[in-house]
Amino acid sequence: MNRAIVKTGAALAVVAGLMGGVVAAPVAYADAPIVEVQQVSKGQLQQMVDKVAAAQPFVTSESWATSKVGNALTSAHLILTDQISGTYEQAFKNLDDAYGTLKPGKNLSLFTDPKSDAILGDNADDANMGTSDLLRAYWLDSSVSNNQPTYRRNPLKQAVNGKAVWREGSFAGTAHVGGKGMKAPVYIQFDLKASESIDTFTLWRKPIDGASYAHTALVVSDDPNFASKSVVYYSADDKADVFKLGVNPTDSYYEETAAGKDLMAGKDPVKGRYVRLYLNGTTKDKGGDSYILEAAITGAEKIDQTQAYDTKDLEATIARVRALLRDHAGDYSAETVKALEETLAKAEDLLARIKAGTATENLGAVSDLNAAIAQAEGNLVKAYTVTFDDKIEGTEDTAVEAVEGAAVTLPANPVHPKGYVFGGWFLDKDGKDAFDPAKHTSGDITVYAKWSTPAAELKPADPVKPEVKPEVKPEHKPENGDKPAKGDKLPQTGDASMIAVAVSALGSAAAFMAARRRK
Repeated sequence: MNRAIVKTGAALAVVAGLMGGVVAAPVAYADAPIVEVQQVSKGQLQQMVDKVAAAQPFVTSESWATSKVGNALTSAHLILTDQISGTYEQAFKNLDDAYGTLKPGKNLSLFTDPKSDAILGDNADDANMGTSDLLRAYWLDSSVSNNQPTYRRNPLKQAVNGKAVWREGSFAGTAHVGGKGMKAPVYIQFDLKASESIDTFTLWRKPIDGASYAHTALVVSDDPNFASKSVVYYSADDKADVFKLGVNPTDSYYEETAAGKDLMAGKDPVKGRYVRLYLNGTTKDKGGDSYILEAAITGAEKIDQTQAYDTKDLEATIARVRALLRDHAGDYSAETVKALEETLAKAEDLLARIKAGTATENLGAVSDLNAAIAQAEGNLVKAYTVTFDDKIEGTEDTAVEAVEGAAVTLPANPVHPKGYVFGGWFLDKDGKDAFDPAKHTSGDITVYAKWSTPAAELKPADPVKPEVKPEVKPEHKPENGDKPAKGDKLPQTGDASMIAVAVSALGSAAAFMAARRRK
């Protein structure tokens, strides 16, 4: 039988863990319901019931009593066994919410079955007085009556079943002790089954007609007959030793409230197996009725906190996300990676303290951190780098991380040491294709500065000089008297007359050279 349920935050992580799945990383996380439908089966609710019941010895008795986990656990058990009607989803949610408020500690109030609410111990009388060898009430003076100072309508087990639900003007859920017209003190004896170091004993009683409860005492011993004992708390208005404990009362009456009262507050832990709570009615009716809503006992010794906290899902989440960051951290913006790292660090710190047995957080802190990691992971934003090259020798380029899908934030304009004027950023080194930060929204890129010379430093161009051509001298022209007569021809190369002249000249030169040799 499966039903739909809208879960919130930490509950999503718990449900997913019980289902053997992984919660999808939400975009945002809030306590308000988110649109996430889960199915809770009978088997999953049973797993949750078993998990919470197994945690009882490892949480403080006070947190168990005030968390309403006892009611939620019994209700879920009755739904699973078809003894009452109800949805698995609502039962799961109630149980999960209550479980998350529990605190780690050694629970010594283990007198009833956390699922069925039945009294535990030998010689149990669950159907009538709710007593056993572990829990009984007695008249201080046994000769007062042969009947137990307890009642079927409000059995004694209701004082230790972890259901301290304060109801104004109502005695429902309380254990009724004493009275019966006897006007005599009574005491309840608790058997812890082993000698324990007791740290707290918190008592909730319902006031009667607005009166304070009268003489009250808390005594601890390792002897069932209390031959030797430690009187931890003793209150009275007249300082009389009403309970014959051999000591005078030192504590004062107090007003009963929904917060209860730790009778060991401010006192050192006391060791013992047996605990007695002495009662004597109210200030208006001494020796009369007492109504105990809950008596919660917690030990001082450290526990194995891994038995209380369910860390399996959180450990798996941390391992998975650490692997993601190891391989892909550079793909996301530094800011969102930092937020995820910080959340992981908190979770790892909690796990370390749980293993050391020093954690103090509620059990729900584990699933809350699991959900917080999922939120931070879902908030990761893809990023890329824009490198701004200012083209100035000796300077470092500026790298800006940009979020994918958003405009790039430009750095401050660079200043050139030579006073050149910055002309913007360009996709090319030549400064022709301008870079638009609003259009480039993904992918690593380098852009370049463009520079121009300041107008004040521009020099006028040199004047253009006229081209000077070399002087060309005119060829010599013969005078008119030198001109050949009209009709005469100048000798031409190759003419016969020119050849004769040349031969004659050569002959003269040869005769001259021969004459010189003979001398």
